Amino acid sequence: MQLDRALVPLRPRSMWAAADVGIVLARRHLGILLALYAVPALIVALVVWLAGVPLDWAWVIVWWLKPMFEAPLVAWIGRAMFGDAVSWRGLFALWRHSVGKGLIGNLLIRRLHWGRGVNMCVIQLEGASGSARRQREAALAQAGHNA
Repeated sequence: MQLDRALVPLRPRSMWAAADVGIVLARRHLGILLALYAVPALIVALVVWLAGVPLDWAWVIVWWLKPMFEAPLVAWIGRAMFGDAVSWRGLFALWRHSVGKGLIGNLLIRRLHWGRGVNMCVIQLEGASGSARRQREAALAQAGHNA
């Protein structure tokens, strides 16, 4: 990652300003982001439905597996922020690589945590683990902290 290639100026931002930057990036790459999320989600939903799971429980299963579908989005936006967008051919490799990072924790221990979306970025993009991960997550959780 080359910080000088960032598409937006790197500086401390308020939570709302950071959300605005994320929305602009998501709008710019909407088609790919939809494909990264919807294709695996629909495949899992179809497999669950074909397995004979009642529709009510099928939606619960797909919802519970949501971190598995969000991980490639985080990886894509993280790369797009620095102009390193992945080609359509590289999407499967990106999905396979990003899903493996912290997936078990995101599906079990951290699934219902309020900060899972932010903490997923610490694992996915920063590659932090152990005490370094916990320290970074604690810094991001501080009220009014511009990380």
